[in-house]
Order: sequence, then structure tokens, then C-alpha cells
Amino acid sequence: MNAPMEKIQAHVTGTNVHGYKELKLGGFSFYRDEYFAHIKWAGKNGKSMSNSADIGNFLRPLMRDVAWGFFYGYVNSVNIATYSFWA
Repeated sequence: MNAPMEKIQAHVTGTNVHGYKELKLGGFSFYRDEYFAHIKWAGKNGKSMSNSADIGNFLRPLMRDVAWGFFYGYVNSVNIATYSFWA
């Protein structure tokens, strides 16, 4: 779950007609419309590849991973003395 902490820059390449920003991260480009998230990348043979996902099904696991990373990466590692009333 924990990715190496290196400086990764996402570049905003523009704003589409729906008002969402289009991002480029490495060899991937990300954009969305009202209903779908779209991802494009170059395949091994140089052919342009893409995938589209329902925006709800794309954002739900993304936010879950962000929340788990926050909880287990930060909250769980903070050394705070607590008292359990149920122990």
C-alpha cells in the first residue's frame, strides 16, 4: 500500500468543456466528464490505449485508499496514550 516517497509532479494540461481539469502524470493522462473517468497511456508497442470507468466506481476505491493510507500511515503511527473504557 505504501508507495515510495519520491517527488512526482502531475501537470494540468487544461480544462475540458465540463469544467474538470485534465492531468498528465508520467505516461498517463487522466480526464473526466459528467459520468466517466478516462485514463490514456501508450502501450508497449506505442499504440494509444485507454480505459473508462463509471466515476462513482472510480472515486469510491480511490477515496478508500486515501483514507486507509491516512489512518494507517499517520493516525496509527502517532504515539498517543489512550485509555480504553472497554478493556
